[in-house]
Amino acid sequence: MHEADLQTRWESLLRDLFNEALHNLAVEWPDTQSVEVSYRDLERWDLDFAQSLLVQPDLHLEASKQAVKQVLVDEGHGAMDPFIRIVHLPSDQTRAISHLRAEDLGQMLSIDAVTTKISGVRPRIYIATFRCSACGHLSTVNQPNEQELIQPMLCDPIDGGCDRKARETRFSLVERDSSLINTQFIELQELPEQMRGGIQPERILCIAEQDLCGQLNPGDRVKANGVLFIRFAAEGRQGHARLRHLPPHPLA
Repeated sequence: MHEADLQTRWESLLRDLFNEALHNLAVEWPDTQSVEVSYRDLERWDLDFAQSLLVQPDLHLEASKQAVKQVLVDEGHGAMDPFIRIVHLPSDQTRAISHLRAEDLGQMLSIDAVTTKISGVRPRIYIATFRCSACGHLSTVNQPNEQELIQPMLCDPIDGGCDRKARETRFSLVERDSSLINTQFIELQELPEQMRGGIQPERILCIAEQDLCGQLNPGDRVKANGVLFIRFAAEGRQGHARLRHLPPHPLA
């Protein structure tokens, strides 16, 4: 499904099932910055749509983000940049950390674990604004990687730029016009009951963003829903699996 079609579908879903949640979000903003959407509701609304979320989560998460923003604008609410959080994933999407495999990369998964280490909450640039030194034109670039700053490849003439490539000009970061979000790193470890005797527990690093930051303490048992991906720390070094978009829920 095309991303534009996904956004339209998400707008329909939100209007059909989540009017009250969106109203509460608008009233409680910025203390509340996300709307929780149960996968069970998605299944009942459109099974094929729900299943596509599991295998194309990045497309869905971006489309849902644009959709909730558009619905709020249509309802007369502006200046908000909320997120959709997916909860209650099906049981066949649950993994133990030691059972994560290559075929799980890029999928929406659920992990039952215990938190072992939690970093402080730090801001990072989410959408960076750059100024072209040749013409002064401003360009924006999404920043998906918290470990590097991606600069424009071109001063885009479509937006009024001078059409110079990166090697022909210099792009300077304009911090005051860039969008920042809170970020926190959380280390998860396998639960004791998931481990076989004599084997060291495996761990995975999760990246929590926005209103998910600051919710956990070391020792908390949680169910973490997110997208498994590989992050390369430096050129030539092996990458490590991480989990992004972490909605934590206590385990009984």
